[in-house]
Amino acid sequence: MEMMEIKSTLLNNVLNQTAQTRLRKSQYLTETSFAYDILQFKYDNKNNRFELSGIYHEGVREYLASVGIFKRYINKDKAILIKQDGCFIEEISPENIKDIFQDYIFSLEENIKFKYNEVDYNIPADAIRNYFLKQSNLFFNEKWLEHLNEHTIPILKDTKKYCYVVFRNCFVQISEKDNVEVLDIEKLSEKCIWKSQRIERDFKQVDDYTSNQFVQFFTNVTSGIEGRYDALRGAFGYLIHNYFSPADGKAILLYDEALTDSLKPMGGTGKGLCANALSLIRSQVKIDGKHWDATNRFRFELVKPGTQIVWIDETKSDFKFDSMFSCLTDGWTIERKYLPQFFIKPADSPKVLICSNSIITNIGSSNKRRQFIVELNNYYSKKIITGSEKPIEEEHGLLFGEQWSVISWNEFYSFMIECIYHYFQNGLIPYELKNVSNNLLQQKTSPDFIEWCDEQNFELDIDYDTKILFDDYKNKYLGEDTNHKQRGFTNWLKLFASIKLYSFNTTTSNGKPTFRFSKN
Repeated sequence: MEMMEIKSTLLNNVLNQTAQTRLRKSQYLTETSFAYDILQFKYDNKNNRFELSGIYHEGVREYLASVGIFKRYINKDKAILIKQDGCFIEEISPENIKDIFQDYIFSLEENIKFKYNEVDYNIPADAIRNYFLKQSNLFFNEKWLEHLNEHTIPILKDTKKYCYVVFRNCFVQISEKDNVEVLDIEKLSEKCIWKSQRIERDFKQVDDYTSNQFVQFFTNVTSGIEGRYDALRGAFGYLIHNYFSPADGKAILLYDEALTDSLKPMGGTGKGLCANALSLIRSQVKIDGKHWDATNRFRFELVKPGTQIVWIDETKSDFKFDSMFSCLTDGWTIERKYLPQFFIKPADSPKVLICSNSIITNIGSSNKRRQFIVELNNYYSKKIITGSEKPIEEEHGLLFGEQWSVISWNEFYSFMIECIYHYFQNGLIPYELKNVSNNLLQQKTSPDFIEWCDEQNFELDIDYDTKILFDDYKNKYLGEDTNHKQRGFTNWLKLFASIKLYSFNTTTSNGKPTFRFSKN
């Protein structure tokens, strides 16, 4: 067989999950050497016959392909190692590949017998194992593994008009037009899917999911503000739809609606539970926002080629949202310790979800157009009095627990699929936020400063003496011994102006610093 024909056959066999039977064959190499399966023989002049001399490299490569191990280019000049099982693929390390091949070698219990040039050969299994142990370092290293057969089967991807959700028994195709189809998994025979993107459950669509515990939770956390339910539904659909448009790249931000002191953040509204729900339908990685360092080149090392959502949880008050700009427009450069660096092009970028008790600044057009914010109300958190209460669990039981019935899971996934459909029909629908601006001002300044500002009844286009007002604020709320400086006070005024959508201008009048608020 020609090499391309062998390669194609092996790929098709793996894809169709057919049983692999090693094609044992001898192969002429030179007058003094030949190969049989994974074994190489060299002519021994002393004994006047061919003797086993080692492991045959091409045989190893063919064996690895027969069990679904290939290299796959994820960029023009960067390949990773993958293993395919049926139509599902996953990244694999050189150590894992070595283990797979070693398992094969050590599973040989009988001698290998064959005939070459009318001579019978009987190779003991122990001899094969011995040669493997002596020569394995020649194979299972990055340089040699670059010679693996290339895997080129197209990956199933969402497009602008289609979204796919893959289960064990079927996959769901949601189209931009009024259409949701549940299709047999065998219809994916010409595609492959990252294994991390498969939902490890069977699915059957249901029409009525209103009594589902998660749907009730979803309704509770969005009540109280007109339009918020549809806003969160659209945000879920946007995050699940694994198609990324750099021109419209946004991060979804979930906050508490209630006013929150940055020193005593409350939480408990259900932001984390929303993120966990998304992890049950999309391949998601969680990054600890409390230890976020935008200068750390390994900050995204948990992201893999099949990652669909990056969840940054509990960002610090000084989180720099502009550190995410390049990811939301130009793609992701992923550096990993002890593994190859790779680049995710913009069209394949994962979506970004940020859950935080601290408000990230959205001042400025660059921030605003890259953020879609949904506040969750305090339906559950207001029931936390001593800190030991678990209101979500007490009302609904353990969401997503093993006690959920098959019906409950089908209701949950049917609702999530409806969120995708809702997003296709309506996009991201903003609503009138309640407390984001007030929370930002309170967390970046202080409740005393906000109270003081309310007392001033500032008028537009009036010059105010900065020092006189600073002394007034300081004497009323801070005392003479405060370390708070006039420059910090001015910065707070500037933030107050931006939240009120005023322009803030400073100047000097009669040698004294002044400021004024004006309409933008």
